[in-house]
Amino acid sequence: MTRDETKYLELFLHLEAYCNQRFQCQSGVRTYISALENNAWNVQQHVPSWKDTFYLLKHLNWVRNQITHPNDGYNTDIDEDIDNLQSFLRDVDNQDDPISKACRIEEEARKKAEEAQR
Repeated sequence: MTRDETKYLELFLHLEAYCNQRFQCQSGVRTYISALENNAWNVQQHVPSWKDTFYLLKHLNWVRNQITHPNDGYNTDIDEDIDNLQSFLRDVDNQDDPISKACRIEEEARKKAEEAQR
C-alpha cells in the first residue's frame, strides 16, 4: 500500500466515523449515499450539490474498496481523490454538506408551518 493510499484510508475512516455517528449505524458512508439516492428529504431541487455529492461519494467509496480489496483494474488519480475527500470532509465539518443543508431547509419549513398555524 502506498503512502497516498494510507492517507486516503485515514481520511475515509474519519468520514466513516462521522457518518456512523450521524446515522447511528456501522456503514455510515453507504447510508449517506443511500440517503442521497433515496432523496428522503425531498429537497434535492434546493440543494444544487446533491447529485454531484452522490456521484462523488459513490466514487470515493469505490476507491476505498479498490485500496482495501486490490485488483488489477484499479486506476484512479489518488491525489485528486484525496483532495475531493478532504473537501467533502470540510463541508461536513462546516455542516455545508447536502444532508446538513437539507435538514436546515426542512427545519425552516417546519418553523414556517408552525408560525402559519398560530
